[in-house]
Amino acid sequence: FLMTSIFTALFVLVSLNGGCCFNRFNIFGSSNLGFSKIRCPDHVVASTAISIQTKLFSTREPFDRNKRTVGPPPPINEYIKADKVRLIAPKPDSDIGEEIMLGIFTLKDALVEAEKLELDLVMINDKADPPVCKIIDYGKFKYTVEKKKKENAKKQIKGDIKEVKMSYKIDQHDFDVRVRAVQRFLGDGDRVKVVVQFKGREMQHKELGHELLMKLFQPLVDVAAMEGTPKIEGRSMTMLVGPKRV
Repeated sequence: FLMTSIFTALFVLVSLNGGCCFNRFNIFGSSNLGFSKIRCPDHVVASTAISIQTKLFSTREPFDRNKRTVGPPPPINEYIKADKVRLIAPKPDSDIGEEIMLGIFTLKDALVEAEKLELDLVMINDKADPPVCKIIDYGKFKYTVEKKKKENAKKQIKGDIKEVKMSYKIDQHDFDVRVRAVQRFLGDGDRVKVVVQFKGREMQHKELGHELLMKLFQPLVDVAAMEGTPKIEGRSMTMLVGPKRV
């Protein structure tokens, strides 16, 4: 890639400075190897340079900050590469999925234990010494992992921030409308930024804006959590609230 870039830069510079090109194969009738002066039109030089630059740099995949790499699945059964493993197995006669540590086994013996229970041997920690393996139903385990991923994705998608604005002189009816709007947004799983706006000399009454925000938060105590104390932003006072996590 570095050599290609250098060659491209030289080609463009040489073309722009008189259109000089190599005559290695003697295609222009010269008896000596070397340079032949050929004037190249400016528009051809420009289009050639753009074309080469596009080919060089457009093939690289753009960086995507939100793209998540997915690791390989854990090795199971005979695909486990270890001489010895620390074995975890389901606790006998347990209805709530309890597990017990059986100790260190050779891989062969661990596979025998898994076969006895008609389950799979799955490596869950390859960094430990020896690696940790668990006897589980791999199909069920994989389904549970995928389900958790989908649930987490839904929670992240719901992370929008809605905004509700009002004046510190708002009347009771409009105030009640704002409260219901915040409750609706929180019920949808969104965070809400409540803004009290000040005009002109109203900035002298910032304490009234703070009192109004606290008044709005009172009926939301059971369903919302305040993310920090109210703060001044320019000519406004803001409060950020989100759904209360159970």
